[in-house]
Amino acid sequence: MGHAANFHHVQDERGAKLGKLYELDPDRFFVSDETLDFAIVAVKPKSLEGDSLSNIGSIKMIGATGKVLTWEPVNVVQHPFGGVRQFALTNNTLVDILSAGFLHYLADTHRGSSGAPLFNKDWELIGLHHCGVPRVENGQIRTKPQLGGGVWDPYKDDDDDIDWIANEGTRVSFIVEKLQVLQVSQKEQPILQALLASTADMIPSEQSIQKNELKGGLMATTVFNISAPVTIHQYAAATTTGATPVAIDAGTALATPRLIDGSAPPDSDRQIFIEKSLTFDPDYANRPGCDLRFLGAGGEVDLPRLGARHDEKFYSVKDYKEYFAEYRDVPELDVTGLSDGDPLQLKYFHYSLVMHKDFKMCIWAASNLDYTDEMRQDSRRRELYGSEGWRKDPRVPPWYQLLGKDVYDPGKRIDRGHIVRREDSCWGLTPEATELANADTFHWTNCTPQHEAFNQENPTDRRKYHASIYDGLDVKGIWGRFEGHLAKQIDKAGGQAILFAGPVLDDDFIKSDSFTDSGARIPRKFWKVVVCRESRKRNAPLLAFGYVFDQSEPVERFGLSYPKESLDLGFKERRETLETIQEMTGVLFDERVLKADQAF
Repeated sequence: MGHAANFHHVQDERGAKLGKLYELDPDRFFVSDETLDFAIVAVKPKSLEGDSLSNIGSIKMIGATGKVLTWEPVNVVQHPFGGVRQFALTNNTLVDILSAGFLHYLADTHRGSSGAPLFNKDWELIGLHHCGVPRVENGQIRTKPQLGGGVWDPYKDDDDDIDWIANEGTRVSFIVEKLQVLQVSQKEQPILQALLASTADMIPSEQSIQKNELKGGLMATTVFNISAPVTIHQYAAATTTGATPVAIDAGTALATPRLIDGSAPPDSDRQIFIEKSLTFDPDYANRPGCDLRFLGAGGEVDLPRLGARHDEKFYSVKDYKEYFAEYRDVPELDVTGLSDGDPLQLKYFHYSLVMHKDFKMCIWAASNLDYTDEMRQDSRRRELYGSEGWRKDPRVPPWYQLLGKDVYDPGKRIDRGHIVRREDSCWGLTPEATELANADTFHWTNCTPQHEAFNQENPTDRRKYHASIYDGLDVKGIWGRFEGHLAKQIDKAGGQAILFAGPVLDDDFIKSDSFTDSGARIPRKFWKVVVCRESRKRNAPLLAFGYVFDQSEPVERFGLSYPKESLDLGFKERRETLETIQEMTGVLFDERVLKADQAF
């Protein structure tokens, strides 16, 4: 599969234009630099539609410094997550020019905008956007003041909770300097020389150059550039002069970095810079979904069916067809052979689900779990895949998805709880496959509101402006207890399993005045059914285990928005027969799964 650059992907009064796709041609020319975080690649002269590249035009890179002064505007043209073109033209101020090759500026950038061009007030190219700058105190990233300004936790907090104080971009002048010393192949040399010839400034200004080659400044510090799947920049104190390289293991990129000479950088004024987005596959038409033959010959099962209580309430094939017909930016799915009245199975990497239109969350999810060593070779810590960035599924109307503003933001003790856990789905033959599967669990369609003490294995109070209500308590969330046991059971069964899970969607939901406007309904109960083989033997029988969990107790005792008292937790966890779960949920299991039930 090739890769292409999309030009003129814009929105006008008639809607979104898909743009023109020009295939990339890295065999003809490709250079990159991890430190400055840029790549230059050749593009084929004709688009897939037959249009000439010469009709597009280009932006000239000027190698001279002095094109922008601090406190002058920085204009950003961006395509967040590959979407239509957007502009950041207000509240966009340059606050610092770093001697190590970076700019710091204020601007309304969005996730997935790395590589966006930065322009001065005269629309000259001055840099490339590549990451955000969080507020850091005592070496730790802090949350927004309205969230208490506490320590940001990558395991539980969204990246929107971070107190972002600036953006960081790579200076074009440093990119040009890097190109001047790059060694390329003989066939690439003419292209590189032509590119460098176009970077000369026709009217250089020594005065402006001297004015902007700052020795210090608002954020002037030594830069340590760390290359990892998530781009991290570690800043040392401003007392050190000259850029110093850092040697660091990409698997421990948030640990204390070491200088080449073995010494540690000073702790004071240390700041961490994080690329804000996960890596999502934009192709929603070809995700594989849950593999129902995952457990091998003799272990095949079918997806759950829906009982009568869900009639006309699930997101159907007909609903999707109507949505696709009306809106241009809806991915086209192959629904051949499906009836209009069928539930639309939304497929992701390693899992599938069906949506409820009233509750705005999934009715059931079916996922493949693989804990074999072969599929778990990517040992990166979870934060190195990117911090949590939930996104809407473009195949489902947003009014059928429960979003952050609906319940998770006003309910300060409500977690964005995965139905398909990232830990269970975070596997693959390659790091790239693992990364895409990890990101796919961060769709709002896979999210349900769960109390933090219920959802987290070791809950901590993120509202740092008051004492933690969990201090002194042996609090271990019910998922933490159960899912640790679940992994052990799957390991005994050979390391693989199919998991069916979902919330109990009925009239007995948790109500709160905080969510009246959004109409959000918080489920009291959740269910899971684990299906695995007894062993790796070819004729090993299927085993099925059903569980129901109730979060009413922690919600009543700890509240949704703020603590009132510190009480022991009283989670309710119980094994249930699959027939009982069917009656409770209106989700009907395959007969082979029912026969494998191990309850009682």
